[in-house]
Amino acid sequence: MIDFTVTRITNEFNLYCSLFFFIIIGLYWRRATIRRPYGQSHGTGWFYLLVAVFAVTSFFNGDFFGYQALVSSYYHGIEGFHLEKIYEYIIELTGQNYLLFRVVVWGGATILFYYITKIYKVNALQALFVMFLLYTIQYTYARATLAMAVYFLGFSIFSKYQAKHNAIGIILGIIIIVASLLFHNSMAVMIILTIFYFIPINKRTLYPIIIVLAFFSIFMDQFISTFIDNLLGLGSSSLDARLEEILEGGMGERDRGYRTIFGGILLIWQYVPFYLPFLIISKIMIDKESIIKSQLMTSLFRITFSVVLLSTGLLLFSSGSLTFFYRYLYMSFIPLSILTVFLFGEGFMSKKIFNTILWVCGGYNMFIFLGYILRVL
Repeated sequence: MIDFTVTRITNEFNLYCSLFFFIIIGLYWRRATIRRPYGQSHGTGWFYLLVAVFAVTSFFNGDFFGYQALVSSYYHGIEGFHLEKIYEYIIELTGQNYLLFRVVVWGGATILFYYITKIYKVNALQALFVMFLLYTIQYTYARATLAMAVYFLGFSIFSKYQAKHNAIGIILGIIIIVASLLFHNSMAVMIILTIFYFIPINKRTLYPIIIVLAFFSIFMDQFISTFIDNLLGLGSSSLDARLEEILEGGMGERDRGYRTIFGGILLIWQYVPFYLPFLIISKIMIDKESIIKSQLMTSLFRITFSVVLLSTGLLLFSSGSLTFFYRYLYMSFIPLSILTVFLFGEGFMSKKIFNTILWVCGGYNMFIFLGYILRVL
């Protein structure tokens, strides 16, 4: 059966990913910037397929090869395996075929994202375009993408049927939310944050919520970091150590690059796609609270607000590693994409602001992939 035979990052594979990225962006930019409140744009199915193929073949990402090593070295009954149990089942189901493994994990996440857009009734093509342009590196980064997609599918179902007071739908949503924990243990914190579904965010509650989340982030750092480390499986087994070595092997070189002025700009720029849309979305959602009637979007904004503020608190108050900061910040890219498209489609966000988000935030990924091309040339 066909499988990946590449074992390391090369300039040729970086070039392939970069050209593929720009081809996808070029093909769909015009369609994705037309204001459409809802409905399916022409070519949506093909667009989702192209993005899924890109994610499955993301050779530019060092984690690609880390997971490849884990899949190839797996055997039934292995002790101290780093990944969650469900990935053992996927590996066995796919016969240790890494191509099929990635199709299930990242292809599955893409399919779930489509159904999430359907529940929230946003334009599916525009939502994926925003997510791909702004967050493609995070999207292809790790298996947590599938866990996030499972969580937000469950959250969308829960929100939809909570509004309709449908007990069966509510229970189904809760089950799927909890099931996200099977795909990545870090979802435990997201499950806790689901309580913010019930807490309104407006001009009166804004500062108290910020204070509560700040204290929660301090509590996480000071009292339960060790517990979370254990929960996430970051133990000391030889396989765990090998995984960390594989997945983070290139970070030392990258961090040294960030010590220059230009590197520092890049370091800040990579988080702009999270904070700029978040600030714009927050201002609109709070200022237009009385005229935004969608309870589904209001509840999605609440969970987005909570996870971004919590991760920011972990950045500001962490006494050690910043791993939890970016790990939880990355969990906001699905709702940020959906909220951005919703506000644009409904006319709450101007086309100028929408395009600014695409160029300024998407500019980081465009710059990175352009750099790969220039490196080969």
